[in-house]
Amino acid sequence: MLAFTAITALTLTGYAIAATQSEPGTISIPLQKHGLPFSRNGIVIGSVLARQVERVQFKYARGNAAYKARTGHDLFSGIGDFSGSLAKRQKEPLIDEQEQLWAGNITIGTPGQQFTIDFDTGSADLWVPSSKCSTTGCAPHPKYNPSKSSTSSKQEGFFNITYGDGSGASGPIYSDTVTVAGLSAACQYFSPVTLESAVFASNPSDGIMGLAFSSISQIGAPTFIENLYSQGKISAPTFAFRLASSGSELYLGGINHSKYTGSITWAALTNKTYWLTEGASSVNDVYGYKGPMIIDSGTTIIVGNTSSVKHWWSHVPG
Repeated sequence: MLAFTAITALTLTGYAIAATQSEPGTISIPLQKHGLPFSRNGIVIGSVLARQVERVQFKYARGNAAYKARTGHDLFSGIGDFSGSLAKRQKEPLIDEQEQLWAGNITIGTPGQQFTIDFDTGSADLWVPSSKCSTTGCAPHPKYNPSKSSTSSKQEGFFNITYGDGSGASGPIYSDTVTVAGLSAACQYFSPVTLESAVFASNPSDGIMGLAFSSISQIGAPTFIENLYSQGKISAPTFAFRLASSGSELYLGGINHSKYTGSITWAALTNKTYWLTEGASSVNDVYGYKGPMIIDSGTTIIVGNTSSVKHWWSHVPG
């Protein structure tokens, strides 16, 4: 299990780029931000922060386990101390939901069944509640019904996510047409979960769409972005987030040049698993950590291995 410690809350503004250096046609998805606040009246709510750190920790552990099962390699080995034709141009607006996670609308099936989804660069699977889910966590959310989709197909396998606090979700694997802002990926694998812990009932979003690489997918199938590209719906496997207090969006297939000025600084990926690059954290010119870093839209905190975070805080004045 990975031992993580929170450094601070992170406010995301401007563009967070996860892309190759190409200029494809694009589609924009409006985003909302949501989630439980980490503080109240300027005071950190320890239980909420701890739960978020734990979720990030187990998310990375699951992705690493899937990657290791396929390749035999451990992504986090040696990183600190761990104990455990022209494509369309469109865009999808995002909503800033309670100052945390970034969500937008998608549809699954034919005709489409609509869901509000967290777009998560720290995972690689898509899941939503199933019409066969009767647990408390599913109750307030819309549910996917395969019998109401002419393009639905049951697939082999089983999907399961479990967090350190014992909460989780699980269900069978299906494929269907998934549509985001007018772009559709046929035969997209996902899980309509039949079991959700009660804690998910309070989530503003209905499920998660992972935007990392399929090498860390628990389902073991191409992601939505990968399918859009292979099916010729976008001309490059590229996306960009514009994250702001209003007008946020997820831009698929390229970069919305009207949303920024100046030049882009590109960060090379160390491998195609997470959006994993090299970085550093320092205070007063002293590095607390230098090495691999995951760019993760699925959390608003910065986390790191315990020894590096302690070293960083030891140099913070006051």
